[in-house]
Amino acid sequence: MRWFVGIVVFTVGVVLFGSGLSAQESGPDAEFIKLFKEYRLNEDGSQETRVIKELRILTHFAFHSLYGETFVVYNPRYQKLTIHEAYTVMADSKKVMAPSNAFNEVLPRFASNFAGAGHLREMVITHTGLEVGTVIHLDYTITTAPGFYPALMAKEVLSTSAPVDSQIIEVNIPASAELHHKMLHLRTGPDIFQENGRTRYVWSFSNLPARRAEPFQPQDVAYLPTLMFSTGRDFGEIFSGWTSQEAFQWNTSGDMKERVSQITSQQADPLKQALDIRKLVADEFNLFDVPPEMLGYRVRTAEETWSGNGGTEAEKSVLLCSLLKEAGIKAGLFVVIPEDLMDPTLGCLPAVKGFVVEAFPGDAGAVMLSAVRPDDQNLLADLADHALIPVDPADKSRTALPTTGSADAVFTLKIDAAAGITGTVSAGLRGIMNPFVGLVKDNTYAKNLWTSFVSAGSVRSFEIISSDPEPSSLEWQIASNSAFKQQDDYLFLELPALKNGFNGWQMNYLSASRTTPLSIPYSLEESYSFSLEIPDHLEMITMPGRSAISNQAGSVTTEVVVKKRTVIISRKLRLNVREITLQHYDEFRSLINEWNDMNIRRLIFRTIQ
Repeated sequence: MRWFVGIVVFTVGVVLFGSGLSAQESGPDAEFIKLFKEYRLNEDGSQETRVIKELRILTHFAFHSLYGETFVVYNPRYQKLTIHEAYTVMADSKKVMAPSNAFNEVLPRFASNFAGAGHLREMVITHTGLEVGTVIHLDYTITTAPGFYPALMAKEVLSTSAPVDSQIIEVNIPASAELHHKMLHLRTGPDIFQENGRTRYVWSFSNLPARRAEPFQPQDVAYLPTLMFSTGRDFGEIFSGWTSQEAFQWNTSGDMKERVSQITSQQADPLKQALDIRKLVADEFNLFDVPPEMLGYRVRTAEETWSGNGGTEAEKSVLLCSLLKEAGIKAGLFVVIPEDLMDPTLGCLPAVKGFVVEAFPGDAGAVMLSAVRPDDQNLLADLADHALIPVDPADKSRTALPTTGSADAVFTLKIDAAAGITGTVSAGLRGIMNPFVGLVKDNTYAKNLWTSFVSAGSVRSFEIISSDPEPSSLEWQIASNSAFKQQDDYLFLELPALKNGFNGWQMNYLSASRTTPLSIPYSLEESYSFSLEIPDHLEMITMPGRSAISNQAGSVTTEVVVKKRTVIISRKLRLNVREITLQHYDEFRSLINEWNDMNIRRLIFRTIQ
């Protein structure tokens, strides 16, 4: 789930948040000499957002691929864009003013094919005279009409694609107004000035490093300096005003009622009804990823989304909730806010990250559903450490706690004379690794849970012994004639693993050093036991033995034992810490390297005469 936040979508060049490093250069491609952003609330309720930037180009890569253009998106029905200055100062101090054809309005890409956003515009500002050493100067203001936003509010993450020498954020409001603000991960407060019947709050920062593009980072607000502010009285006031929109009355049209009736008449199980309705909304209605602030946080009704064949994430979530209610299934819509940003004293809609629908179909218990994508389980991992705020005040707010996943699998296998493998696999799956929803939607889903030689093509039959939101127990009968990779007289057998556990993260490589914290989707335990009967013409080259690593991040244990013509293998992975600090990164990396080691996760045999 992704929301754009703030009043203005302000991007620089093609990439907003990159590593700041090119393949050819060892240092940053550019640096901000100055970043200034002023939010102003006028007495008549109108708002102004002024942005001033000075960016020095340091590499050819910077002006060829990164910073040649600036994109400013605005809503001309309620907003006016004024460009005060746009020029560059070349390395020889020559000033080059942007020509008239450097300013071109286009339809934002995210508004394509969406009638509800067809009036939005994106000003593309092309910077001219670029070379190494050039300084880009840009100064513009967006003025917003009164009433378009419920308050002056923003969430500013103080990290960009390039290092910043000096950054200033200023909030200017009438003295009669009150500003609520919060700074995360940085101990600094504003300088406050009273002048001419107005109050100015000024935050000043210097020497801010560039954002790094390392994989598996936590969400930005979890570790980057972040400023939030709002002139709303509190969260309750702003949120109740937002939920008073007609969309949250859950009305449905005749066509919608008829389609729901078709689903419920074809499917008696309430859980399967809920999943069929979710599939309808997720698959048959377009998602228009328009930043909510560009529409003034307005949400169209379910009927409008239905007739328009699509909507924003909020609108598709309203549609899903409305259809579930029409089917007689108890359902509620929740907004999702990172726990760090949820502050009842601060009414800041840009803090909202996304939406989730909670349904209670029959006796299955609560199931969290997304209106924009299918899931094989409740949205537990995505919601961990987030506050869930109900649209209906009769429902209770809650905080989604970190979840875990576990799998315990036993393989009883036999290799025949033709190097084929047959056998039985049984597994117990729990928590986020239990694909309960996927199994309910389609029981053939179970055929696709494994890697290597237990892939779908090798599954001859399977049985779902038990399946519910807590544990599921399954058994597979497999037969594979292509399990081995052969090179001369040697045969290589890669041991299988569950696709929806660690394997699904695709954490195949971790660099030797790191500059940002590392976050994994959820803590987990995976245990695999193999009993492999081998024929007389195969000799195992892999040496028996045991290896184990245990530290604060978790543990990895591997053991290989040979008993006559049977090889017994045990592989266990436990990761018990979701957020890996730099202090413990080396320990975590040692676990992952051990688990990924090809010498441990495959067996080698040699054919003998």
